[in-house]
Formats: sequence, structure tokens, C-alpha cells
Amino acid sequence: MPLNDPITPALLADPEIFQQNRLPFHAHFADQTSPEMPLTVSLDGEWAFRYAENLTAPFTDWDTLTVPGFIQMQSLQKPGQPYGAPHYVNTQYPWDGHEKLHPGEIPQDYNPIGEYQRSFTLPESWASCYLRLNGADSTAAVWCNGVYIGYTEDTFTPAEFDMTAAVHPGENTLTVQVYRFSSGSWLEDQDFWRMSGLFRSVELFTKPELHLEDAFVKQEFALDFSSATVTFDCKVSGAGTISVVFNGQQQSAEVGVPAEYDSGVVFGKGEVDAKAVDAGLKELAGRLGIGHLLSALPDKLSIGERQRVAIARALLPKPELVLADEPTAALDPVTAKNVMRLFTELAGECALVVVSHDHRLVEENGFRCLRLDVDGGDGSINTTLRG
Repeated sequence: MPLNDPITPALLADPEIFQQNRLPFHAHFADQTSPEMPLTVSLDGEWAFRYAENLTAPFTDWDTLTVPGFIQMQSLQKPGQPYGAPHYVNTQYPWDGHEKLHPGEIPQDYNPIGEYQRSFTLPESWASCYLRLNGADSTAAVWCNGVYIGYTEDTFTPAEFDMTAAVHPGENTLTVQVYRFSSGSWLEDQDFWRMSGLFRSVELFTKPELHLEDAFVKQEFALDFSSATVTFDCKVSGAGTISVVFNGQQQSAEVGVPAEYDSGVVFGKGEVDAKAVDAGLKELAGRLGIGHLLSALPDKLSIGERQRVAIARALLPKPELVLADEPTAALDPVTAKNVMRLFTELAGECALVVVSHDHRLVEENGFRCLRLDVDGGDGSINTTLRG
């Protein structure tokens, strides 16, 4: 099926164009209704796939790839690795040594395109149809039944599009092109593996007649931090009753059809006692060796002290999952061991994942370790499981 409005190199390279027809970002939540009328349909699974080295190169024959998944990781499982391999770089850009580029330019010779395609049947009860790409690296363009829907950069932020005008009853064809490099690639230059593709789930969804478009929770603290007022700013489309339940208290309001997306209803929900939070903070700060710094200003703290403050802030809400990326990198050996000892104590209370270059420090504290060794030649990963 021919695609109208094809993507051009100029658009990919333009830093002022990072989206077209993408819906506004919002808080993540899901509508719930009866199983007989689902509001979300997953498009995860096998997709038709073809590949080109750049915007002017011919596409390969059609193949199949799994969504979600990185193109290069699945390429490793195929003879000859036809769609490239994972590429690890640290401080340099991934095109350094291959093409000489200046800011505002993107690779022309090697900027692979992965074109995904699959069909879907529009549920009969749906009056609207939206697409959600939960993750596409580094940028993606969407067509439905050959009609251009939109464009998005920002690899790790979900992108949503309204496809209502392009779909029809029965079977429809969805096409997504993913481009490995774009203007956003200049901003996503970090210490990580460079891969591309639809690496998170893809979904279709519709909206009920009364729909919560967005919710923003705000807190206003008393001057002595003894209490806080919590406010729920709800952006709503449609007409009906919306309610918020907080600390066992419920507030409701009647809403009409908003004139603008940003109109809505605001709920203020009482006061929350902050004494328990304060006691928990003091106890945690003491264990991290920063109890004497609770009243210090941020610019008076050393890098290591700031890191321990960040650890305290992350642990204070008692989360079910903690992801700690190099938590001891800026700490002296004694403090680093104390932090790891604290993590060991927490391991029985929550799921804990620690990423560190110092495998000895991690192993000494009894963690189950997965060690990744990167071969310099082909970028492959060797894993060793310990514990």
C-alpha cells in the first residue's frame, strides 16, 4: 500500500520538528470497563517487517519481527545479522568515525529504517480510535490505510495519535516506520546501548463518553512543614460525574463538555499529617550519615552528600521496586559499604536492582549478580550469573 507524505531527510534533521499530530503528553492511567466492551486492544506480537540502510536505499523483502523488541537484538538471531547489531558507545556519538557531522545534520549513508506493518479489525462498538506507541527508538512515523497520521521523536516517552478519521469498519492496515537517527539523537547521547525499533508495547484504544484526559497532583506545604494540602487537577472530556477518593474521603463534581483541553475540575483534599514522614526521614538520613545535614542548603552539599540525599528521597516512600544505577559512584569506600549494607537490609522489603561497575562491592553484600562483559569487536554480551 503506497504511503502519502513520506518522511524526508530534512524533517528528520530539523531540531524544531519533533512531532506532528502527536497528542499532548499526560499522566499514565487506564480506563476500566466490562470485558464485553474493551477500551484497549494490544497490537503486540508478530508484525511484517522490512529494512533499508537509509531513506534512499531499497527495502529488503518482507520478513517478520516481534513487537515489542529491538530490531538489532532480533537481527542477532538471524543468519548474517541482516538488520545490524547492538552498538555500544559512551562519550562519543554513534556516527563518529563513520560520517563527519555537525549539529543540525544526521547520518545520510547509514540511517537504517525499519518498516513495520500489520492489520487490525476495528471493534464495532468503537466511535473513536487512537494509537499509542509506548517506545520507539529514535523516532517514528505512522500511517493508517496509507494515510499519514503523525510523527514523533523522544524515544522513551509514549506517543499517542488520533486515527479516527483514517480507520473504517472491518480490517485496517497500520504502518510504522522507525528511523535509527534523527535530530533527537544529538540529545540522547549517553552511556548506553544504541538500538532501534518498537521496543515497547503498541496499543489501540478508544475513549468513553466521559474521559479523564489528564490528572495533576499538587502539594502545598505549611510554612513549618507540619501539614500539606493535596490538590487534584483533573482534565476531563465529555459530560458526567467525576470523583476523587483520597485517604478514604470522596469528592465529586458534575462536569460538562470542556471548551478546551485544559479546562477541568480541581479537587482539594484536606490536610495530611507530616510528622510520620519527618520521623522516617530523620531515621533514614541517620543511617546514611547525613542526619546533620537536614537543614543544609543544596549548594552547601558535596557531590557524595547530594547522592546520599537522592538515595534517601528514593527510599523514603518505601517503594515496591528500587532501581539504583551506580549508587556508590561518588562515595568514599566506607560510605559506599554503608549504603550497600542499607540496600541489603531493604532487599527483604522490596525488589531491588543495583547497577554498578564495582562488581566486588555488589557481590560482597550477597546480591545475586548478573555480570555483563562487552566484547570490543562485535558488541556482543557475555553474561555470568552468580549467587
